[in-house]
Amino acid sequence: MDSQVIPTELVEGNDNKCEDNVDNKLNEFKIVCKKCSCVILRPNQGKFITRKIELPMVSTTKGEESVRETLDDHLEVDDIFTYENMGFSNTVEGFKYLVCAECEYGPLGLMNSNEKKSYLSLDRIEQLKDS
Repeated sequence: MDSQVIPTELVEGNDNKCEDNVDNKLNEFKIVCKKCSCVILRPNQGKFITRKIELPMVSTTKGEESVRETLDDHLEVDDIFTYENMGFSNTVEGFKYLVCAECEYGPLGLMNSNEKKSYLSLDRIEQLKDS
């Protein structure tokens, strides 16, 4: 993929970001759904990347017109079978959107249907330290 904008408004000040999230570094903590806390990804399974990706806003009303936002910080996951609990939409304009398999919250990210890699937006998930 090149530096084009892929199908997610630029978000300033993400409380979810860790100070040491650096491109190509793996996630240290579990990734969980913001809504139901279901585990989505285990530690060391996704690589932090910075890339502009456009996703529809999370909608609470069916039939509501889709507003999109551009997000910058993501976890790149090499294979969809790496996820613990992830649902995928039907293909829409060449992309599949990622949602929590437990509560269907999302979209949390996307996957280009021509690639194995998927992108999980840091603005749409939580990183959870094990206690």
